[in-house]
Amino acid sequence: MENRWTIPGLGGQGEATEINLTDGQVIFIVGANGSGKSALVTQLSKSVNAQTVIRIAAHRQSWLHSSSVDLTPRARKDLQRNIDARDRQDEARWKDDYAQHRSQVALFDLANAQNKLSRDVLQLLKTDQVQEAATAAKLPSPLEAMNDILAFSSLSVQLSINDDGDILASHDGQATFSITQLSDGERNAVMLAGQVLTARPSTLFLIDEPERHLHRAITEPMLSALFERRKDCRFVVATHEPELPNSTPEARVVIVRNCSWNGSAASGWDVDILEPGIEVPDDIRRALLGARRRLLFIEGDEARSLDFPLVSALFPNLSVVPRGSCRDVERSVIGLAGSKELHWLSPVGLIDRDDRSDEEVLALEAQNVFPLDVCSIESIFYSYRSINEMAQVQAEMYGGDAEELASRTRDAALAVLDQNTKETLAARRAEKTARNKLLSSLPDWRQIRETRGGAIEIAAETTFQAEIDNLNTALEANDLDGIVARYAIKKTRIPAFIAENLRFVNKRHFEEAVVTRVKKNAAFGRDLRVLFGNLSQYLAALDEDK
Repeated sequence: MENRWTIPGLGGQGEATEINLTDGQVIFIVGANGSGKSALVTQLSKSVNAQTVIRIAAHRQSWLHSSSVDLTPRARKDLQRNIDARDRQDEARWKDDYAQHRSQVALFDLANAQNKLSRDVLQLLKTDQVQEAATAAKLPSPLEAMNDILAFSSLSVQLSINDDGDILASHDGQATFSITQLSDGERNAVMLAGQVLTARPSTLFLIDEPERHLHRAITEPMLSALFERRKDCRFVVATHEPELPNSTPEARVVIVRNCSWNGSAASGWDVDILEPGIEVPDDIRRALLGARRRLLFIEGDEARSLDFPLVSALFPNLSVVPRGSCRDVERSVIGLAGSKELHWLSPVGLIDRDDRSDEEVLALEAQNVFPLDVCSIESIFYSYRSINEMAQVQAEMYGGDAEELASRTRDAALAVLDQNTKETLAARRAEKTARNKLLSSLPDWRQIRETRGGAIEIAAETTFQAEIDNLNTALEANDLDGIVARYAIKKTRIPAFIAENLRFVNKRHFEEAVVTRVKKNAAFGRDLRVLFGNLSQYLAALDEDK
């Protein structure tokens, strides 16, 4: 069975997106808060009229009033009719008038499915179809299937039905108790699994934010098991958890960017479709699911990187993704840019300059990987632009002259550069230059073949004395920016002295304050973006082309 899902474009004017819904298909809907995921689920429930639809809402009630099934078959049909009608209303996105009844419907269906199997086996025996009855009896009953799903999801609870028709629970085979006494997570797992296992074939399940009620360690295996068991149904799952789509690689993913409204009702969506089968590393795929169309890959990792908080604050319209080394950044940008299936993405990269030549920089920028104009991210944190700005912040708070405080801080930082520190900075810079020259002078395979494996001679002088001279010149000119831009100051006392003189507890406190100031002061952000060189110009050109 197949149905077509049409997602209107923004404002009802943009190009619509068409998706075929077929049995066995899984679709995830991801997007930021307020992007329109739940509204899109409501739109789907309204647009597929000729199909059985079961909506499992994020705001659903999670408690049970009784372990008994109090419904009659007639009452169950009437309730389902009313629930279906209500789920097709726009208010269903945030309001549920049948919260108390849904759990009773789920329990009724579970008990009825169990009883139906018993009736079917009995009927086969009465008509002397012994072999067929034996085969049917060996198939997992609805309760057995439920218990298998719960066990697979690392839940110790198991269900049973007593002679009075009450649904009971037990933990690890111990004494039974009413299912009303289950924990919140266990009850939600039972309700979710029960609705899926007892549904008719070709049912469309609309599951909104399952992670709101279940821990990820339960949600992932449970959904995977239900998808596998009910390949005769189709599933649409709206989620904030990027690991859910990542754990189901055969699923299609609808990435919701934005939503337009007509009063209280959504009228259109801006979406991208991530098709299954695209070869993207898991960590990159995870980033794509929660990202904007523009991805900025940077060096380091989110937990420890200086780059991440500052770059995120300076470029708020990009999704910043730490990727480890500069090679990882290059591979990520080039790989995604070369994938036609991900045509809606605009990946760019940012890496440290690391003494790269102008030719190397141009070659990287041609592939949308942009080296910093300065040595490293510390060069931006401890530039005179940052010092001057944070001096103004402290002067506003504690009083005093901001210009004098900035000047005094610069002088204190320059005073750190004694002979030993200068020689260390110069030696490290010269080492990078020598290494790059050596690597660029290495013969390729053709040259090696021509020399028949002869000795390789490489002549390269270090630039140590030139770097010492450069540092002395900068010191004479009080050029702190020139020093922090060219030399790796991270392991010197310069950051600590700057933080201390600006009345911050330590350098980490200072760096956090810089990031906070960037978020509050747009002019300061513009000043620092200049230090990102051609990356800022490239992004500005993209904005003009929109």
